[in-house]
Amino acid sequence: TIAFVIWIQADHDKNFTDPESLRMIDKIEAELLSRYKELTHAFSIADYLKEFNQAFNANNRAYFSVPETRQDVLDAYELGDPEVLDRLVSPDRRGVSLTFLSKWNSNEQGYRLHAETTKYLQEALGPSFTFNITGLSSLYLTMDKHLQESQIQSFFYRIHHHFFHDA
Repeated sequence: TIAFVIWIQADHDKNFTDPESLRMIDKIEAELLSRYKELTHAFSIADYLKEFNQAFNANNRAYFSVPETRQDVLDAYELGDPEVLDRLVSPDRRGVSLTFLSKWNSNEQGYRLHAETTKYLQEALGPSFTFNITGLSSLYLTMDKHLQESQIQSFFYRIHHHFFHDA
């Protein structure tokens, strides 16, 4: 299992105290889990706020949803567990982390997942948000790419050295 993390950043006019922005995160999470069998579990600020909202309302299952008002979201940020919140949302509430657990059979599958997720997020987020895919999945793929490039460079160096220096 590899962590597949998406960091989403709001522009200067938006942030994640707005219930609409949080519902968007919840929708993206659900959509990606339904699209890709490689993504097995997820956790985001939307999940945390849904759990908080339910707990704050006598654990009534009907309240397992993103809080309805900005004030309710701000209250959850104020009363919530700072250790959890610090991993899910930036202090200025403009950035959030959406973490998935993923399983790959090959790096090609990982490259495909990154490419397709990038395309989906560009469409789903619109112009008010930017994103980066991070986590171990991104690290592994970057290392794989650099290893391949290094091997190719080494191969051409050896050929060049053999033909032009050993001849």
